[in-house]
Amino acid sequence: QRLSSPAWRAMLFGPWREARPAHGDWIVSMPEEKPYPTALLLAMIYCRVDLVDPTDMQIGQTEFGFHLASDILVVADKYGLTHVVGPWVPVWINGMKMARSDLRYSLDDLSGPIKAIHVAWEIGSEVQLACFLTDLMAQASPGYLLSVLERVEYWQSKGIPWDLGNFIHGR
Repeated sequence: QRLSSPAWRAMLFGPWREARPAHGDWIVSMPEEKPYPTALLLAMIYCRVDLVDPTDMQIGQTEFGFHLASDILVVADKYGLTHVVGPWVPVWINGMKMARSDLRYSLDDLSGPIKAIHVAWEIGSEVQLACFLTDLMAQASPGYLLSVLERVEYWQSKGIPWDLGNFIHGR
C-alpha cells in the first residue's frame, strides 16, 4: 500500500468505489481527470521520464505548454502530489521567462495568461507571478478586470475567502 499520494491511498484502499474489489479485475476509473496530464503525472511518479515528451513540457515552445503544465498541476494539487513535479520546475521557470512576451492578452481568450499565472503560483515562482499579473493588468480589457473584481467582491460579501486558485479554476 505504498503510494505517493495519501489521497490515492485512501481512495484505493478505503471504503470508496475505487477500492479493490473482493473478486475480479481491479480497474480504477477517474473520468473527471484529463487523461494526458494524469498519465504524465503518473510517469513522473514512477520515474518514467522516457514516457514524457520533452517538447510538451517546454512552456516556451507553445501556449499549449502553459495549458499542459497547469493541467498537470491541477491533478497534482488535487491528490497532494505537487512535490512530484519538482524536477520540472526549473524547466518551466526558464520557459516562462522566454514565453512571457508571446502570450496573447485578448478580449476573446485569456486562457493562456491565466494558465501562466496558475503555473507560476503553484510552483512558487514569485518573480514570474508578478510579471504575469503585471502584464495581465496592463493588457487586459477593463471589462475583464471589472468582472474579476465583481466576482471577488461577491465572494467576499458572502463570507467566502477569495484566492487566486479559486479564480483560476473557475470556482
